[in-house]
Amino acid sequence: MLENFIDITNNVISEDGFEEFLPTLLFPDRNEVIVLGDLPVADNHELFAQEWIAKVVKPQENYLIAYRVDSKHFKVIANLDGAIEERTCRLGGNGLEEV
Repeated sequence: MLENFIDITNNVISEDGFEEFLPTLLFPDRNEVIVLGDLPVADNHELFAQEWIAKVVKPQENYLIAYRVDSKHFKVIANLDGAIEERTCRLGGNGLEEV
């Protein structure tokens, strides 16, 4: 599921541009996607994303989130059945490269 979310995130960035990319939270069990808007202009959205998770995610709820960490990287975190996995991905000429 994490790999699919990374692919989807990369497709969104390819279509809309990285400058427009906002933190995106997926709840697979609810079949719901939420985008965090009204953020200040910044390369790093990690603090905003972490605060958002704390407010909207219910205890023991499965989720995946993607957000910018700098001008060339985004991070994806998956919390699925209590197992947390993180990946930082670099935008590349032919898609992404994990770092």
